[in-house]
Amino acid sequence: MKQPATTDADRASKANRPSMLLTNEENEQLFGLLGRRCQTQCTAVVQLYLTQSPAHASWVKKWTGALCFVKDNIRKSYYFRLYCLKTNRQVWEQELYEKLDVTKPRPFLIVFEGAEGIVAFNFAMEDEATAFMNTTTSTLHNRNRRRDDRIKRNSTRKDPPPARPPPVSNQNNAFDNTVTLRHKPSFGAPTAAAFPQQPAAAAAMTPHQRPTKNKAKGRLRKEDIGMPSNFKHVTHVGWSPTSGFDLSGEEDTLKPF
Repeated sequence: MKQPATTDADRASKANRPSMLLTNEENEQLFGLLGRRCQTQCTAVVQLYLTQSPAHASWVKKWTGALCFVKDNIRKSYYFRLYCLKTNRQVWEQELYEKLDVTKPRPFLIVFEGAEGIVAFNFAMEDEATAFMNTTTSTLHNRNRRRDDRIKRNSTRKDPPPARPPPVSNQNNAFDNTVTLRHKPSFGAPTAAAFPQQPAAAAAMTPHQRPTKNKAKGRLRKEDIGMPSNFKHVTHVGWSPTSGFDLSGEEDTLKPF
């Protein structure tokens, strides 16, 4: 009997990496949420914490769900994406930007600077935290290496030197004492793009006006805040494959599952 043809969805499903804490049905449900031409290279069960603005001095728990390290082939980038299986939707994402610095201060904790503040993934299982860290660092390393190789290749591609004109003859003759260049260089007028453009606001100022200072604050960096403390780890409290997480009586401070 002829076997049915393998579809793109089947191939993508086989390539997706499941979480060890989710059932087969839950993993398949999660894979269905990834979207077209998206693949999860690592999956884990986590709590998502973000720092509280404007001071960014304390942690706030945002979500509990399934975290995926997604390769998005359509957008040609990598993402951390968090999914809620109860509501069957994506609830958060963060793109792996250039020079992303990911740290692992605890065996169950991964921290980095995100778009909304400092991000912390509190993993329910230390093995999944280790797998996630390894996948993230190896992907960042390979992507940076490819970028450096591309820059190096482009820098070695130099334009050929211009043709040298023939030497000027010192002999006087009755015909012509001028020199004709076989490759006459062309000197055109510079385009407008070659000149620096003056901002409209600066051009409109009178001599008596003083330029106003830009009061916009710089983007918050991870070095500007201290690391919140008191992370404690309790192994797999309140988790079962049938009932999921039991978060009753949970404190507001960050703690492992």
